[in-house]
Amino acid sequence: MFVGPLWLDSTTKFLAGDLPLALHQSLVCGDDLPDQVAVLQTRPQWGLGVLRKRLWQFGLQRSAELFHRRNIAVSSLSWAGGFTGSLGFRFYEAVDDAMNALEEADCIGARTLVIAPGGQGTFTYRHARRMAIDGVQRLIGPAADRHIRLAVLVDMGVKSSPRSLLPSWDVAAEFLDDIGAPHVGLAAPLPTLKSLSSGSQSWKACAAKLFIATSPAEPGNSTTRQHLGNAPAETAEVCARLTTAGFRGTWEFVAPGCSAPWWNGREALLHCCSWVNTVSRQRGRVRAG
Repeated sequence: MFVGPLWLDSTTKFLAGDLPLALHQSLVCGDDLPDQVAVLQTRPQWGLGVLRKRLWQFGLQRSAELFHRRNIAVSSLSWAGGFTGSLGFRFYEAVDDAMNALEEADCIGARTLVIAPGGQGTFTYRHARRMAIDGVQRLIGPAADRHIRLAVLVDMGVKSSPRSLLPSWDVAAEFLDDIGAPHVGLAAPLPTLKSLSSGSQSWKACAAKLFIATSPAEPGNSTTRQHLGNAPAETAEVCARLTTAGFRGTWEFVAPGCSAPWWNGREALLHCCSWVNTVSRQRGRVRAG
């Protein structure tokens, strides 16, 4: 959970102390970094999820100075990893790149580094899994020294994903258990978590392991589209269950798929705020029920 200003805006007041919100740079393909920062200053309680490529474009030190000067909380830095070779890295190249990513995260004040462990690729699943675990374990000490959390990406329900060989919550939870480090958790899509069993222990385990809950934000009117792949009531129920179970991570809005739907950061932020308002109303009904 990032540390930022008090929850003052009515669009997010219902989430006070529950789900910190963040706008991911993947949503905005046109604005440069100063424009994105200017947009976020209209909603000072929102954080920014940073893409490493955008960081390199603007410059690491310049970005760090800008975030510090404008009091922008960086919710996450994406991404590092690819230990299985499915993303074009050899194993040791992926490890070296992840070490660089830790330094970048430390420089800009990002509390969480998102790790895409890689897919199965050309290996057997067991071999690919061992490589992914080995890669993450090499980051545990350096990340702890910098007080940075690692959020391993889960591609829920995606078969043969090149980004992650973790297609379900159970597989991801077992992966974390084998790693056994408290500052290593998961980044998973918020809507898909509705498939968890109704038992309180399942939700408590999820809340403890989940560092970043992502939602793909799509353009369009909420009355004519199904946002985020779920009805607002379902997302509201997931939010309620997670927060009740003790979730203290970040709800981060990201681009659906590989395409960014907005060129303008203000439009993206207003759309996300509108979605949060919709979930807020539904969440009130869930609690009342």
